[in-house]
Amino acid sequence: MNITEFCQEFVTIFSEYSPSQCKIPKLHILRYHVIPSIRLYGSMNGMSTETYETLHKSNVKNPYRMTNKRDHVQQMLKTVCYIIYYLHQCLSLSILTVKLLY
Repeated sequence: MNITEFCQEFVTIFSEYSPSQCKIPKLHILRYHVIPSIRLYGSMNGMSTETYETLHKSNVKNPYRMTNKRDHVQQMLKTVCYIIYYLHQCLSLSILTVKLLY
């Protein structure tokens, strides 16, 4: 069984149980992009979704947990904006401190 057949079989079996009908980004990448990339460039040693999963946790899951679960999107956006503002302020101060030292 090749990758294309595997993906088709996976969707056939699990689509009725999936709210998204198995429209999964990793499955799409596997079926349509991995094989051509391997043929063009060789093995994909650096192919990892770990970075994006970590970002999803810090930018989506954690802010969601901080909400009261009502109108959560607005609360999440507000939380992320506060974090970005805070980081911007911290970085601006550290850059300013470095400039003053030299």
